[in-house]
Amino acid sequence: ITMFEILSSNIWSLLAMFALVYWRFPAVRPAAAIVLPILFVMMGWLVMQSPRDGHFPPTYKTVWLFIHVGLGKVFLGAVLISVGLGGVVLARASERGAAWFARLPGDRALDELAYRFLALGLIFETLMLVAGAIWAQDAWGRYWAWDPLETWAFLTWLMLVFSLHLRFTLKPAPRVGALLAMGVFCLAFLTFFGVP
Repeated sequence: ITMFEILSSNIWSLLAMFALVYWRFPAVRPAAAIVLPILFVMMGWLVMQSPRDGHFPPTYKTVWLFIHVGLGKVFLGAVLISVGLGGVVLARASERGAAWFARLPGDRALDELAYRFLALGLIFETLMLVAGAIWAQDAWGRYWAWDPLETWAFLTWLMLVFSLHLRFTLKPAPRVGALLAMGVFCLAFLTFFGVP
């Protein structure tokens, strides 16, 4: 309800998802060099927020809210992992990054893995939008009203679809794929934390 609660919940869920993927998929481990600083910045932002009580409206007392938010957390976690992998690809362009990440799989392999996590993110964002529409129908009597949060969530979905379509049809260089993943994450981050 408050920014303190939103940040706290998202930091824990993103860290839990990354830890699970880190444990199960060794190829993802280099992404920690990018993912963990992002999470530390979010933790710094959390510390600056006031942990005051928030008002819990009656429209939030539904199971669809929890389904909607849970799906959104998985979506953001999948995109964050894709950004971490893309960040490794981009970091290799520098002299220091090339030395740090020299023993890792090639850029194409990391790009393919990042693509898979973006595809997973598309599935969960689509489900998140559907669950949000069902929740909105129960809470306010309408599925969609083009309010700012709904509009930005849809724009994020469009950017994600565009990125995946571009990667599938044109097969751009891994650096372009990394930039597309970062664009999706930035838009999703603004939607999650800027619009509310």
